[in-house]
Amino acid sequence: MKTKEKNPGKGYHMKYIIAIFCLIIIFLISIVHSNYMDRKIAEIYLLLTIMTVAVYFVYMRNQNYKRLERKMHIESINDESYRMIMEQTDEIIFEYDTQDKTYFHTTNFCKNFGYEPTKTGFLGSLEYDYVHPDDVIRFAELYERMKKDRKLAEAEVRIINSEGEYLWTRIYMLGVFDREDRLARVIGKIVNIDEEKKELQYLTEKAVMDSAAGVYNKQTTEEMIKAFLSGDGRHGKHALLMIDIDDFKGINDEHGHRAGDAVISALGFRLNQIFRVSDIKGRIGGDEFMILMKDIEGMDLIVNKAREICQMFKEFEVEKDKWITFSSSIGIAVYDRDGSTYEELYEAADRALYNCKNFQKGTYAFCREEDSRISSR
Repeated sequence: MKTKEKNPGKGYHMKYIIAIFCLIIIFLISIVHSNYMDRKIAEIYLLLTIMTVAVYFVYMRNQNYKRLERKMHIESINDESYRMIMEQTDEIIFEYDTQDKTYFHTTNFCKNFGYEPTKTGFLGSLEYDYVHPDDVIRFAELYERMKKDRKLAEAEVRIINSEGEYLWTRIYMLGVFDREDRLARVIGKIVNIDEEKKELQYLTEKAVMDSAAGVYNKQTTEEMIKAFLSGDGRHGKHALLMIDIDDFKGINDEHGHRAGDAVISALGFRLNQIFRVSDIKGRIGGDEFMILMKDIEGMDLIVNKAREICQMFKEFEVEKDKWITFSSSIGIAVYDRDGSTYEELYEAADRALYNCKNFQKGTYAFCREEDSRISSR
């Protein structure tokens, strides 16, 4: 069992106190009996007392400075060791002083993002200067949630690097409150999860995308159109386009399957260019594509898009110095004139496509009134 070590300084302090006390007593006695003592002797006692008190206070001040210096030295050693350990990982540790609006972070920030962020107003600057605009609200909510719940909070946000690319990070924050119950400091860490996020995004896209055409696969296309028509798109005006490559079998037979794959890829690429990001673009068969044009203002827009598709592949270079000619036919159904569900629009557009191919390939056709009646039976 360890015994408590005695503080050797205490004995010296007590000796100083006793000595000063004795001198003060002698000095008081000398004043009382000043008629019987030489005045010079009294002055000597007074001087000695003042000098003793001064020496004592100087000694105590030096001792306090030494203790503070030792404490700061120990803390700085601990901080340096902590930093050295943390900087061996990819995690970024930071500490934010809410009063001074200053912060400290490990050098991993620069390693991850290629620059040193501002040293003042860190959270505000991080929010408006470094965080992706779409993630600013999420970042602000993280800070408020940390203050309210008073426990570790986390969120995923994107932070810009020195090359202008946004990297996905996971940020953890924990508040430290003072005796007046005010937020004094925020400590936390930033973890770079960009590779993890991109891998997950790749796997997700692979599950819903048609890799050959660069558009959604059949199942995803159907599910997205059904969800839109039964939700946000219930009161809008939309158009469903069914696109079929004319004589696609002949392309494969005459030029080979590599040429057929090139045609599929080229058509998917151009559809992504022609239509908006918000429109739903998918491949629903070997040579069949489907587009849902959302929230259209008039029929002219549909006609212009259909014409652009019909005219874009009069000649196509499948390989170097190897050109082929192919065309596409398009059947069009309008929501909710030709149907109000995915199934109804599909049948109407398919009927229009059938009539288009029978009448003149390489053109487009809207669903006629009689086609709508037939498809709804």
